[in-house]
Amino acid sequence: MEPVTVKYLKQIKARPSDIIMHWRINGSPKARIVSNNALPLGLDHIEASLQQAIVRIKSEQVLDVQGVGKEFREVQSKPKQSHMVEYMVLQRLIVEGRPRSWKVWGFTELATMATIEQGEEFARTMVEYQTSQGPR
Repeated sequence: MEPVTVKYLKQIKARPSDIIMHWRINGSPKARIVSNNALPLGLDHIEASLQQAIVRIKSEQVLDVQGVGKEFREVQSKPKQSHMVEYMVLQRLIVEGRPRSWKVWGFTELATMATIEQGEEFARTMVEYQTSQGPR
């Protein structure tokens, strides 16, 4: 799995050179923990567990695109305001009762019945494919 910072740096570097994007947040973002789970790692020699939290972040964001040249004319040049809802995944290790620093794993989508059904269908398809192939 690629770190979040590497993923976003690649996206920024892929932007056309004659386009400058300015993001700003209107007001204060609102954050709420929507999931907080922990599970023991089951190591024999050390007491360790993993804690994972998902934080919902709601914000009003404005994107202002500026630039010159052919590539800029192909994108919207008026400031665009959007209501954003993002789900950030955080994880930390707890060793011998002492929590380590939180790490940002990235962002995820809200699970709905439709996405759960898609995941189940994908899993069934993969099992069918793997069992029909036989050993390699």
